[in-house]
Amino acid sequence: MKKLTLTIMLLMITTHPLFAGILRVPSEYSTIQGAIHAARNSDTVLVAEGTYFENINYRGKNIVVASNYIFTRNVQTIVNTVIDGSHFTNGDSASVAAFLNNEDSSAVLDGFTLTGGRGTRYQFGANIVQEGGGIILDSSRATIRNNIIINNSVVGVPPTNSGGGGGIATMYGQPRIYNNLIVSNKARYAAGMVLNWSGAYVKNNIIYHNIGGESYGAGGIMIWKVPANSAFVENNTIVGNISARDAGGISIALTGIGVPLVKNTLVWGNRQTIGGQVTMPGYVAYCDVEDYSSGSNFSLPPSFEEGSFLLQSNSACVDRGDTNTSCLDAPDPANPSSALFPSRGTRRNDVGAFGGSFAKVLPLLNVFDFYLSNTSPSIRCNVGAVGTIGVEFLNLSSTRVSVDSIVCGTSLFHVGANMHGRMLGPLENDTIIVSAIPVVAGSFRDTLRIYHTATGIQNPVRLPVSLTADPSVGVNLERALPNKYALNPNYPNPFNPSTRISYDVPSTNDISIKLFDMLGREIGTLVRGVHQPGKYSLRWDAQNCASGTYICRMQAGAFTQSTKLLLMR
Repeated sequence: MKKLTLTIMLLMITTHPLFAGILRVPSEYSTIQGAIHAARNSDTVLVAEGTYFENINYRGKNIVVASNYIFTRNVQTIVNTVIDGSHFTNGDSASVAAFLNNEDSSAVLDGFTLTGGRGTRYQFGANIVQEGGGIILDSSRATIRNNIIINNSVVGVPPTNSGGGGGIATMYGQPRIYNNLIVSNKARYAAGMVLNWSGAYVKNNIIYHNIGGESYGAGGIMIWKVPANSAFVENNTIVGNISARDAGGISIALTGIGVPLVKNTLVWGNRQTIGGQVTMPGYVAYCDVEDYSSGSNFSLPPSFEEGSFLLQSNSACVDRGDTNTSCLDAPDPANPSSALFPSRGTRRNDVGAFGGSFAKVLPLLNVFDFYLSNTSPSIRCNVGAVGTIGVEFLNLSSTRVSVDSIVCGTSLFHVGANMHGRMLGPLENDTIIVSAIPVVAGSFRDTLRIYHTATGIQNPVRLPVSLTADPSVGVNLERALPNKYALNPNYPNPFNPSTRISYDVPSTNDISIKLFDMLGREIGTLVRGVHQPGKYSLRWDAQNCASGTYICRMQAGAFTQSTKLLLMR
């Protein structure tokens, strides 16, 4: 009887999750994949700090693969524990980490820097693509948390014809994706993350500085035809992503059977060639979106701290999220009515990655880059007239950048003084104003040299600029320049969906033109910066705005003028 009892106890010890094993890398296993092969369900593969040149595959095992971050809770452990997938042996399976065999939520990847991945070959019908540079999940419910997913690239090489999900790609399934930095990845669509027919819990991630979108758009995240009510994208910071097509921030595509919900999310400083930062913005709620403020959403500069995208205490995103109790920030034990850091203010949800009950401190970012909206400005005007063009300068660095000076080689082109010595915080922008007054007909070229303090990238940046002076209409310079400030009536008015706004500047001055709704709430800035004398015009595309009357206000020193714009759907 004693022998039988002992046998039963041994069976319980070896099969119960409480007695799951720990497999240590590299002290017991030289590679992470070797430890995964040896692991059984409920085991933990514990990885010491270091760099591991591997492409790992869970192979259906419900195990935890973790760095010592699970013990230290020191974000430097994440930085120091690197899985580098750049030394892959098979280009068809070059994701850094793969979950391809129906893993459940107890399959966990926790506390690593994942870099160098090139994606896994995947077939959607007749299309062969590369998916998931950093991580690929297929029909999986795995948990991805506390990782830095950085510098992975999925661009599509023969026989594949495209590539998506530079940071993460998930097909079907419903993974948990929490508290990750998804930064500086590239893909021909969904450079940051793509949910393909996949539900997911995507919470408290920073999705930043991902670049691509040449095939199907999306710089930040693409939600592609998800199952009904299964995608929960909440409390994320999606900023500074670039798409060569649409949706620099979030692309949403529906089939009618699914309604993805994006809530309490900050979408700011993303750029795209066409459209707004979010496609189908009607599916977002309680979000701060740079170009959309309908319903519970708002559009106000978020005020970030350097290096982390933490909200400053006076940020417009503090205490602006959903008031539902399920969205509350965690309480500060010392003051239960206040939020626990890194959340701010009261316990009402802070919009962005540092709000809600899942909020936690994430590693600092160290990215240096900026975005120019036009890399080869071209001016056309009549002889003797003032020709002007603006180039947006968006700081994509995680720290402040100073534009020390902008110079050109000849006296023909003039640069507004607004950018000289201008200090821009993370995701702040300004406009480089270039003007010319040709005195003779012809074509002229020069190079603007932009000197800046962003390290690790070209300095100065060289911007070729051209001027074409049309001899067909001679204009006397004095008659060509306006003699007073004016904000002219827009045309057409009423309009749908765009209208042109023109304005006159008689002398060099700092000009701002802003839009407000009828309640006096600012909804956007159309122009900000120093202008040379001249006549200007711009186009306002209101495709993401609701029908109604809007106020356009121009300010130049003490001069202020407003006009009403009527948008009719």
